[in-house]
Amino acid sequence: MLRLGIIGTHTISDQMIHAAQDTGKYQLTAVYSRKLSTAETFGNKYGLRDTLMIDSIFDTKKVTYLNNQGSIQVINNHYLDNTMVDELNDFAKLFTNPESPQQQNNYQRWLELAKIVNLTLYRLRKSANIIFPSDY
Repeated sequence: MLRLGIIGTHTISDQMIHAAQDTGKYQLTAVYSRKLSTAETFGNKYGLRDTLMIDSIFDTKKVTYLNNQGSIQVINNHYLDNTMVDELNDFAKLFTNPESPQQQNNYQRWLELAKIVNLTLYRLRKSANIIFPSDY
């Protein structure tokens, strides 16, 4: 089963996750929203057990974690043992030092991965008969 994370909790996100879960091949594991309550509501709708909220993509020092018992904890990323934090910090470095050869390589690698994800989501959307005006 492929684990999915989603940015945003509006209609398109809702339709994509609904279609993905209908296939039985995907499971929602992460939701990003600017408000913890919105992320929690969206996650609960799709059976997400825990919610992780990052206040700013550029500042990962304040991460809010809401577990399935409703307990909220602010996590300091210096002791957070989660590889996604490292990836997020690497992504933020792209914006602070975009001309670095290392960051250019990262950008190209991430761009290729984004294309793969985009194609996968497009195919998933088509298989669920979700049509956007831009498809025409």
